[in-house]
Amino acid sequence: MSNSKRGAIAFTACGAQHQIHLTTNAMVRYQDLAGETLIEGVQALQDRPGDIKRVRRIFFVGVDRDETMTEAEVGDLIDDLGLKETGDLIGKAVQAAFPKPPEVAADGEGAAGAAPGNAEAPAKPRKATATS
Repeated sequence: MSNSKRGAIAFTACGAQHQIHLTTNAMVRYQDLAGETLIEGVQALQDRPGDIKRVRRIFFVGVDRDETMTEAEVGDLIDDLGLKETGDLIGKAVQAAFPKPPEVAADGEGAAGAAPGNAEAPAKPRKATATS
């Protein structure tokens, strides 16, 4: 279950409802804790998916928005979910935090729901010049 407009991805673990939400504040917190940007952390996970410390830290900043949980408590949530489900939730949260821009059709019109004015403006017609 998710609220993709706000980027919050809901899940149940350890008998309670939780959300992972990679907000700007979560990204800054991750950078403060890890010494790397969230994007760098996610990219590093693609190369080293077994980096459990990085998985827990990314999950931690997304789940503990009110800063009341410890990383160890978030680790318990991960244990309850399993690594595959945790990875899937991180992936969904990253997609919600960094949505792809709408595609532009060949005729320059934006995709359904795209804001007008995002497509490239058509070229201005050239003035006719007199030739003899």
